[in-house]
Amino acid sequence: MPFRAELQHQQLYDPGFPGRWRTRVLAWITALPAGDAGIEAAALRTAAGRGITPDTLTRDQIQHWITKTEAERYDAHEQLLRLLVRSARIDAATLVWPSTRDEAAGLLSPRIDSGQHTAEAWLLNGTIARSGPGRQVHLLDTARLRAHLAETWQTPDAPGELDATARDRAFPSMDAAVEAARPFYLHAIGARRLLPRPVSAAAT
Repeated sequence: MPFRAELQHQQLYDPGFPGRWRTRVLAWITALPAGDAGIEAAALRTAAGRGITPDTLTRDQIQHWITKTEAERYDAHEQLLRLLVRSARIDAATLVWPSTRDEAAGLLSPRIDSGQHTAEAWLLNGTIARSGPGRQVHLLDTARLRAHLAETWQTPDAPGELDATARDRAFPSMDAAVEAARPFYLHAIGARRLLPRPVSAAAT
């Protein structure tokens, strides 16, 4: 299976992916090992050295990256750490996103067989597409895909909430996450049941 497809599967469906992505981004910012106990404090110092602190951020900037619930729940330092992680993929020049399987060490979980899930999803998509007109995944309703991700991530489909969760999973936006989910959706909901059953010899 293509590496990118396996990575997208874990972005979408692995509950542990956001934690691994956060660790990867902070390690990239600080040039420290991913398991370093002081990595968060070091990331805040690095950001401050570039003029990024809770005091220099505008209200609009904070509201763009941090949900209302998070603003009430977390202190300014945790909010800044979340902002750093969520904004990491906005700049295409950053090198934090892996382009090969070797570069993704520590980001892909070996406990999830994403290659198998991806293969099954692609085979199912093809089978369903051949079962009748208008049954291609590119025709799936965007709102349905969005609702699927909200349920999968257990995140309210409210302004800012899904965008924040998508960015925690290394998607630049919720729209990008929705498009990534398109080829996996039918497999994820068990859509094989939608296929017409073959007529048995006895029935004929």
